[in-house]
Amino acid sequence: HFKPRPIRDNDYTKVQMWIQRNWRNVNKQVVIDAVNAACDKQTISPVRHYLEGLDESELDISTVFEIYFGVVPENNEHQAFIRAASSLFLKQAVARAVNPGCKADTVIVLEGKQGIGKSTGLRALFSTEWFKDSMPPMGSKDASDYIVGACAWCIELAEMAFQGKAKIEQQKAFISRQEEKYRPAYKRNE
Repeated sequence: HFKPRPIRDNDYTKVQMWIQRNWRNVNKQVVIDAVNAACDKQTISPVRHYLEGLDESELDISTVFEIYFGVVPENNEHQAFIRAASSLFLKQAVARAVNPGCKADTVIVLEGKQGIGKSTGLRALFSTEWFKDSMPPMGSKDASDYIVGACAWCIELAEMAFQGKAKIEQQKAFISRQEEKYRPAYKRNE
């Protein structure tokens, strides 16, 4: 009943204990190196595996905003924009899942009254397992830790209105970053 998850520091200790109980004493650094080498060969991407199992012929990504979020276009030009935005949004989501770090720096803004289902729609679209909505302040170490450890495919950035220019620039840089480099708290490596 093992469910794949990111490795934790305590996993190395458990492997070392098992080896010492069933085989012989072994240095913890040897265990860490061996586990990391094995993990490099066995990378699991649940989102990618899910996407690979979809039947493309059944998908019309251009109408997602209209069908699932209730967007009603005002005219043909507005409909073309809504459909282009819907397609771009989902193409970026797929691109980032299949090719992590690819350039994808567009964020959609869902406007509407409180309680009309904006977050619920995103949660339904990306699944409860891969949708996160409690992002720490962007640019902080906590934010970096959150996006890596959360197994998040979609992260809601709630209530972004009325922010200063410096904060907006920091958010833009964070969103468009193609590589996340940081050292988690109490960990050895980036």
